[in-house]
Amino acid sequence: MSEQKAEDLVEKLHKAQKEKNKEVEVKILIELGFFHYENEDFSKSKLSFENALKLNPHIPEVNYYIALNSLHEEKLDDAKKHLEKELEINPNNKDAKDILEKLKINANIPLVTIFLLILNSIVFYFTYPKISLVETIKYTLSYDTINITNAITSLFFHANIIHFIVNMAILIMFGIILEKHIGSLKFLLIYLVSGVTGNIIQSVAYHNTFVLGASAALFGLLGAIVIINPLLELKIFGILKAPIILVFGGFFAINTLIQNYLSVLNFNLITGDIAHMIGFLCGILIISLFYHEKISVFYNWLLIFLGFFMITYSLENLFIYYNSIGVLFFILQIMLLTIGTIMIILSYAMLKIKFLKKEESKIELESN
Repeated sequence: MSEQKAEDLVEKLHKAQKEKNKEVEVKILIELGFFHYENEDFSKSKLSFENALKLNPHIPEVNYYIALNSLHEEKLDDAKKHLEKELEINPNNKDAKDILEKLKINANIPLVTIFLLILNSIVFYFTYPKISLVETIKYTLSYDTINITNAITSLFFHANIIHFIVNMAILIMFGIILEKHIGSLKFLLIYLVSGVTGNIIQSVAYHNTFVLGASAALFGLLGAIVIINPLLELKIFGILKAPIILVFGGFFAINTLIQNYLSVLNFNLITGDIAHMIGFLCGILIISLFYHEKISVFYNWLLIFLGFFMITYSLENLFIYYNSIGVLFFILQIMLLTIGTIMIILSYAMLKIKFLKKEESKIELESN
């Protein structure tokens, strides 16, 4: 049946060519291109569409389908070229825009992520444990040394090898994803603004401590990622898949547990709760300014953030004051814990509903 259809189309094409009817010839070539595409004969499909373009280079959708054929043949540069031509002819082709953006993202090299990884490694190699704590403090941030120089250098110093390895692992995990998606300049802006702002506010909040490490900057990257792809799933240690909301919540929970454990043991070490929170807020705010269409996602994640903050705050108080809790204090913390949990669940459910509706409307448009 399919062979007969192909023969009929070829016969009609020859007839149109003899009659020198270019309009009919173009229509048949396009129909032939679709026929071969449906039968997964991508080279013949591409040839038919290309012949149609030779007769009329301004037909919408033809460049798009040539690009699809090129993708099947793994000719990515050719696909990009035809997608760009398609968007010149038909700027409203959303599918062409989406595919072109994905191709560009995949082709991007995360130069800033690589640079930051190398720079952090060099600083760590030459400073830990080669220089004393007193020397290290000169380059970190405290309430008495708040200035832009220290605010930047504090991002590249780490307290110990565990602190360094964890931060670099997070930089690799989130940095590559985000930089490929938004580009190097936006990525660097988010990293520096989130890190500097988070560390400065942390040093203002805790007068008797010094602040160092890239954690606030990394939370800024995480904030940007949850706006770009709020339902993203990450592989933990390459095995366990977890939605990014659990990864985000896990950071808060682990950080709080460490902080409370150190407080109980009377260790005078602050793990940077405020820096992390401010960094995250900077990340979601900056990326939302660049991508205005994501503003509804920003509000959802702002509520999720507040929910985690309420949970963290209530658990911290319950942990620290467990020997001297009054009934009203206990009830208040439980209420905060409950409200925070409800806010997170509802906000994330709303996000899922929004994205499911987008996918359903996209499928309906494609079927029409």
